[in-house]
Amino acid sequence: MKPRNLPEKLIWYYILSTYAIYYIGGLYLFAPLLALFLSLYLLRKWWLQTPYTPEEDRICLSLPAWVWLGCMVIVAIAAVVGGIGADLPYSKIAFTLVNRWFKTFALLALFPAIGHLDIRPQLIYRAICIFCIQSLILVAIFTLLSYVFDSYNYSYISPLAKFGGGTLYYNVKIFGAVIDVSEKRLQMIAPWPPALGLVGDIFFCLCMQEKDKKFKILGMAGAASLAISSVSRAAIVCLPLIPLLSWILSGLTNPWAMFIFSGSLFSGSIFFTEIKNAIDDFASKVKDYRGGSTKARDMLKQLALDGWKESPIWGHGTMSENGPASVGFRGIGSHQTWYGVLYAYGLVAAIPLAIAFLWSFFDLITKVGTHKHAVVGICILCVLLVFSTVDNIDTLAYLYWPGLIILGIAFKEKSIKSHEVKYAFYNP
Repeated sequence: MKPRNLPEKLIWYYILSTYAIYYIGGLYLFAPLLALFLSLYLLRKWWLQTPYTPEEDRICLSLPAWVWLGCMVIVAIAAVVGGIGADLPYSKIAFTLVNRWFKTFALLALFPAIGHLDIRPQLIYRAICIFCIQSLILVAIFTLLSYVFDSYNYSYISPLAKFGGGTLYYNVKIFGAVIDVSEKRLQMIAPWPPALGLVGDIFFCLCMQEKDKKFKILGMAGAASLAISSVSRAAIVCLPLIPLLSWILSGLTNPWAMFIFSGSLFSGSIFFTEIKNAIDDFASKVKDYRGGSTKARDMLKQLALDGWKESPIWGHGTMSENGPASVGFRGIGSHQTWYGVLYAYGLVAAIPLAIAFLWSFFDLITKVGTHKHAVVGICILCVLLVFSTVDNIDTLAYLYWPGLIILGIAFKEKSIKSHEVKYAFYNP
């Protein structure tokens, strides 16, 4: 499979060169530049099209894509108004827009819009599978090195850090690992281990759609290795739920699948108390597994909530860079998307973000059975929603952006006959 136009070439070679870009510290810089260039390319094609432009070459953004664009513009307005209300200097507000909003929230809207270009989803699936195969090899090597060396937490700050955004995003781990409370965890291309778990889960969704059996199996194994080696509780819990969700959604138009699903629900209702207790026990054990982290996250959430009450409408204009010592000086508003948005940008930004998610979900759920990529789009949304409760998904969009392009492709996809819909879960 080879790219056949400029957008496909840029996406293809970027994904295949991800590790090379990481080791020069360029991911946090190059991904937004890719989004900017392809957005301008899309805008140019839209501007130059005429009534005589072939239908397959026409640019027509779907309604969900417009919703995301509009909502992210509102977030930018909230950042400006909130910054003025908090008496931040104009230089700080401008810095927030360029190095915070544009590299985070803007990507949540730009990449789905880019998905409306002539980009084949199969090309992205194959590229992600190749990347995950690369990752599978590196995970094995780095895991082996963790047993050879007592401490191999070697890293350097890329010179590209001068472009701003925080040195954390330009901190290159040579062996892709970090030691967290005497526990060795891989973070590979991510700025912290749970972020790698998010990438692994999103890419697992994409690898499931690959048609070539060898690429699919190896790609899924590589994506799973990223999620598991991150030792992220959310990533490990989400991983087995992705194929289950895919199977349930894919069976909505299959009478036998619905019969089995209905029977399972009926059986589950009989043993509801036992199942609920088992889930509660499991959730308690997951939280206790890394109790210190759970406690710090709860404190950060409370600090963000208390800070939001001081400015509930527009927020504080930006996140607090350093919190108190009780939370390890972590920034207030970090480690949780919704509390972070409330603290930094207030209800004016949090409500549109929630609307964008809900609109996308209901748009795709109505397409299940008539659109090939609706199921993978819903799986991506569900993973993002789960991680939004434990991390800042906007901050990490520069890593999982291929999933956002697939989301845009799912938004724009035209309906087809239901018998033509073949999801990866059922592929031989």
